[in-house]
Amino acid sequence: MKRFRWVLVVILILVAAGWYGYSRVQRAIKVAEQNKLAFSTGEAKRATLEVMVRGTANIVASDKRTIAATVTGTVDHVDATEGQPVKAGQPVVSLKNDAVASLYNQALADLEAQRIQFSTMTSPSPLEIAGAKLRVQQAESALAGRKKDVEHMVVRSPVQGRVASTNVNTGDPVAPPQVVVSVAADTDVLVMAQIAQADISKVKIGQKAVVGFGTELPAASGVVDNISAVASSSRTTTVPVAIKLANREGLYRAGLTANVAITVSPDEQVYGDARVSPTATHDLKAEVTGSVETLKVREGDSVQVGQVLLTIENDTLLVALQQAEHDLEVARDSLARISSGLAPGVTENDIRMQETRIKQAEAIARAREADATALVTCAPIAGVVVSVPAKAGEAVNLGTVLFTVADLGRLKMVINVDELDITQVKLGQQATVTCDAMPARTFQAEVSQIATEGIIKEGVASYGVTLTFKDPKDLKVSMTGTARILITSKQDALVVPAEAVRQSKGRKVVMVMKDGTPVEVEVTVGQSNSTLTEILSGVKEGDRILLTSTQPENIWQFMPGTGGTR
Repeated sequence: MKRFRWVLVVILILVAAGWYGYSRVQRAIKVAEQNKLAFSTGEAKRATLEVMVRGTANIVASDKRTIAATVTGTVDHVDATEGQPVKAGQPVVSLKNDAVASLYNQALADLEAQRIQFSTMTSPSPLEIAGAKLRVQQAESALAGRKKDVEHMVVRSPVQGRVASTNVNTGDPVAPPQVVVSVAADTDVLVMAQIAQADISKVKIGQKAVVGFGTELPAASGVVDNISAVASSSRTTTVPVAIKLANREGLYRAGLTANVAITVSPDEQVYGDARVSPTATHDLKAEVTGSVETLKVREGDSVQVGQVLLTIENDTLLVALQQAEHDLEVARDSLARISSGLAPGVTENDIRMQETRIKQAEAIARAREADATALVTCAPIAGVVVSVPAKAGEAVNLGTVLFTVADLGRLKMVINVDELDITQVKLGQQATVTCDAMPARTFQAEVSQIATEGIIKEGVASYGVTLTFKDPKDLKVSMTGTARILITSKQDALVVPAEAVRQSKGRKVVMVMKDGTPVEVEVTVGQSNSTLTEILSGVKEGDRILLTSTQPENIWQFMPGTGGTR
């Protein structure tokens, strides 16, 4: 009897649970039937899914310099106004300070007086002193030559570029004028195009050209730099034409194939196949004899200005340097001995002190000259004067801002990218930018720099990504721009609205409308952006997907076993 009661209790519990679940489903259905507008749905469909990184920032000049006064004074005159283009080295603001000019003149007079005083402290004949000084000068010149020889034992790159060839190996003997390494500059390149002879008469130096590199690299704009006087060979009907391209990022390497379109008139272009070659190859020759001690580069390596390429071993040059140093010491001792025939009452210590006074006077004169030169402040770069706070007649102190100049031909913006997205951003990626001031316009930019260190705010790291505008015409500094960097694009992807995908018990699910009733379906998702999510499995094209509910209690609360979150 007791066992029967327990069985009865279990049955009643199961019936109650079933009725509870059934009533929740019926309640959801009833809500849906009573208010058809309660459910917002979308459709699973095929579309192009684009994943982008977005960011908003103010537009700034790529190079902006603020010039402050390094001396005190009064603004004498201002030679440029706000918005005026200036060249590098062009005077902008001139200061007046009679004390600075006076101090400079006084320093020159003091230096001359110290030199005259020194000349009265010695009694040797001018010819003897001149001879001793000449020997010192000759010894100094010889030492400089030996030092230069030793410097030539280290071969450095004179330009930024790539190693075109290495003509020696470690241990090989070298001697002038043997070429040891060749470096191809990559700041500018020439694209050699083959143009049909029938079209060559239309091509002129200075004409604009577009160079395409297929899908490997972005197309680039250049100008016709040179036109060959003869055809490529007796068997061909083309003439070589050189197109000059800027290559600041080093993207276009020698040997790349390309196609060229030269604009010969507003409505006509001529075309030709082409190949990239460096504009200048620097053959670095051995300046001293010896043997290669270390070869630090290989063909194809990127090099910077001043980078060591190889070193040469020659003990004889090192010994010659030591001898030159000794010879100079002897010559100076000789000059000191000749100078020891001093004027009455003058000691060698007096001579040393006077020489010190002369050096001090020379240092003061140089400092006063720098102050006098600083009275005229010039533009450090070519650009446009952004602001000129300085006004004629105003007094300025050290650090007072005189003017600001910026290169407005090169504009950029720096957007902050979340740490979850930064690994997808690469140098050279293309971006589109829209500005609040010109919402109908779209500007093209390129990722030119990615910060290596992030900024942490509220526990989330973000990284600065610099976008450089390709054609900043009509853009102005400080405008607000919104950039979109295209990371990937997938065509014919099965997508649903992103808000439809929710998390439930560790699974990704959506609610598919079947016969007017939402049914939870587990899905496998792919890529996603702010509005769409790719569905790899779980739903099919055309399915209606529940998005949101406008009722205070939405359908997710009524479904048994759900209660998930997005």
